[in-house]
Amino acid sequence: MSPPSTLLRLDEAMGPQASVKELVDLLGLKDGEAHGYSKIWLSEQIQDGLPFTAFERINTLVFAGQQDLARLVISPATRKRRRKDKKGLSAKSSQQLERIARVWIMAIDIYKDELMARRYLTEPHMMLRGKRPVALASTNDGGARAVQDMLGRLKYSVAL
Repeated sequence: MSPPSTLLRLDEAMGPQASVKELVDLLGLKDGEAHGYSKIWLSEQIQDGLPFTAFERINTLVFAGQQDLARLVISPATRKRRRKDKKGLSAKSSQQLERIARVWIMAIDIYKDELMARRYLTEPHMMLRGKRPVALASTNDGGARAVQDMLGRLKYSVAL
């Protein structure tokens, strides 16, 4: 059973920005439809550790294979070991990956172009004190919310 804090975090943070179905599809999770794309089910998957293939999907799509960005979620040595042993991600890495997936979905919704969304998420931004949005989103929920707030302002043309 997942801790209540994980359930609350998903409930608060996802809001209208990213549906469970979008996250399940992006992360390549199986059985999401069978569970009705439930936030509780997704929270349990994250707490239990997402499959390594979820990291590989985000690494390819969002990070475009850039090693410095992939290190935000999992070190090269751990990545190699988990791939070899066919093990999933830790709960911490899974939470980081879910936050990155959330901001990716929002960036794609706004920019309608993978290259532009990737560029926005991976380049330092002055409104984030020079941090890259993807790095800030991976740190904790507060960082992810800061990036989501900024993306929301872009989407609804609110002054930054």
